[in-house]
Amino acid sequence: MPWLDLGELPVSYNTNKTEAFQVYMIPQDELPYNMVLTYDNWRVSFDLKKAAQTFPKTSLSTRGVTLEDV
Repeated sequence: MPWLDLGELPVSYNTNKTEAFQVYMIPQDELPYNMVLTYDNWRVSFDLKKAAQTFPKTSLSTRGVTLEDV
């Protein structure tokens, strides 16, 4: 079963505000352990070009994750 990690809540997260008024930051890559791919709502897809360029720099293959899985 694939998993999706949405990351930690930002320090600025306020539990007293509704979701519409929260500010979220796009997480950064933490190579070789984490690779962040942005989702393009206009194209309805992830940035696969970045995935192909960044995947060799990660250690995902040692955990059995292939580029095709990504």
